[in-house]
Amino acid sequence: MVGQPVQPANNTVLAQCDAVACTLDGLKKTSEMWRLFKKNVVRTPHAGNWQGGNRFNVEITISGPKKLDLADWRLVKAVVDGFITSLHHYKGNQLDEVSNRIKGLLGGQAMQWRELLLYGENAVLGPWRVPHLKPRGLAWSPCDHLWHDASLSKR
Repeated sequence: MVGQPVQPANNTVLAQCDAVACTLDGLKKTSEMWRLFKKNVVRTPHAGNWQGGNRFNVEITISGPKKLDLADWRLVKAVVDGFITSLHHYKGNQLDEVSNRIKGLLGGQAMQWRELLLYGENAVLGPWRVPHLKPRGLAWSPCDHLWHDASLSKR
């Protein structure tokens, strides 16, 4: 799967992501998509051209078996939310508990998730309170309200 490019309405590419490998089940888990994209998104030299609050476009291409169904809303939501979340760095006062809940979802150590949440070098969309706590889990609510256009295609 390739998540690319992220661009404002003037078609300047802000960030790109090399192909990431995941399972079919992983495609339906926002936390897994965020993990893969966050480690692989690269900010372009034009990233500084985007101003917070401006609209942006997203293009994502997925390669997979014939049974991969892009009409599955759970898959589309997890991939898109995971990708856009990877373009943020965490801002908020729930970091410790968010890190612990990600540990419950993905394993590993809470400290590694804390560091990834705070990693801002590729966060072209800036700080955002994502993910945030829900009574039983996490809400992955990136600034997708600023989308101008999104494209999800299968190769």
